[in-house]
Amino acid sequence: MRRRELLKSALPAAALIEEWLQAPLPPPSAPGELLYNGIRLPAEWPPRLPGGIDTAEPAPYIVHPPKIIPVDVGRQLFVDDFLIDETTLQRVFHRASYDPRSPVLRPDRPWERTAASRRQPVAMVFSDGVWFDPQDRLFKMWYMGGLKTRTGYAESEDGVSWTKPALDVVPGTNIVLDLPRDSSTV
Repeated sequence: MRRRELLKSALPAAALIEEWLQAPLPPPSAPGELLYNGIRLPAEWPPRLPGGIDTAEPAPYIVHPPKIIPVDVGRQLFVDDFLIDETTLQRVFHRASYDPRSPVLRPDRPWERTAASRRQPVAMVFSDGVWFDPQDRLFKMWYMGGLKTRTGYAESEDGVSWTKPALDVVPGTNIVLDLPRDSSTV
């Protein structure tokens, strides 16, 4: 299907379609990956900065933005003004407040108090991850259980109160990986 036909079938706004169709197409051999939102990355990504990280340059898509950036292709995180043409809103930064239930995850299982960490029991999200599963309507957490010794799993309905369900990887525990570990990502 040609670009014009594809866009007309996908986007009902005729004006947007026409503007998009008039935007010049990058040559087929253009360097760099074309992202789903129309932004083309440079051939070398991430770019190497000649002076190191202290000489950061503006992102290429800010210096040379595409004529149109579709925002209906996924979630958008508005942390800057890149996708905002105009607004009457003001940014307000709120001070974080301490929650008396903190820490929300505690080393309360025997396997989180390994021989290596008996004096320093460990139950913490290190580099693992906390994700919201919309299908199950649960926050799911993978965390370091015991100092560099294993990975555990916990879940929560509110992101504050966590349960550690018994799983079948190591029967009767919430351990999902019973191997020495340091930094791991789910």
